[in-house]
Amino acid sequence: MPSLRQALATYINHNAEADELDNIQANKEIVWTENLLKSIEWKLFEDLCMEFLRIKNCDAKVTSTGADGGIDIKITDRNGIVFAIAQCKAWSKPVGVKPIRELYGIMAGERIKLGLFLTTSGFSEDARNFADGKSLILIDSREMVEAINQLAPNGRAKLDGLIRQNDYQTPTCVNCNTKMVKRTAKTGPNAGNGFWGCVNFPRCKNTMKVRKQFDASSTHQ
Repeated sequence: MPSLRQALATYINHNAEADELDNIQANKEIVWTENLLKSIEWKLFEDLCMEFLRIKNCDAKVTSTGADGGIDIKITDRNGIVFAIAQCKAWSKPVGVKPIRELYGIMAGERIKLGLFLTTSGFSEDARNFADGKSLILIDSREMVEAINQLAPNGRAKLDGLIRQNDYQTPTCVNCNTKMVKRTAKTGPNAGNGFWGCVNFPRCKNTMKVRKQFDASSTHQ
């Protein structure tokens, strides 16, 4: 399975002089951790992945909020043709083979050359086995953090600024694209337990479970 750098270099001319981050000043070097990555809510994780790809000189754009047909990010070449698609999952459990098969199926159906799957967790053995030998790149939390920390200081500073200028732990409603609010169930088997609810309730009844909290402290050198 090709590395992220190798796969993208096949289609993109990496020109360091064109890097938009050159004019961004970084006062401190930021060291990312897996806990910091795992604490990011799903929508902001998509934005983080998009910005990471842009730092790598990819023309990456996040698809619209909601049902995305299995595509979260599209990457186009110089002619505006989509040559790569990405799926981003802010999950705590390992990604199984089913979502990887679905991504590959979309690639085949739309004749996409490259597929990326990025997650805040990891991948099951059968998921990795399925991707092996295909134009699929699986990036787990460890690999993502390693790739971010290998960026130039200005690149890391931009990604850190992206999450710190937002409420990066409160999830976004998939239907309304607004931050959710924490509520407590009053009745039923989950009475007394907390959950995330949409601010537009009762018009929108979307809910999400409260994820395990991580120590999201990043290290500054």
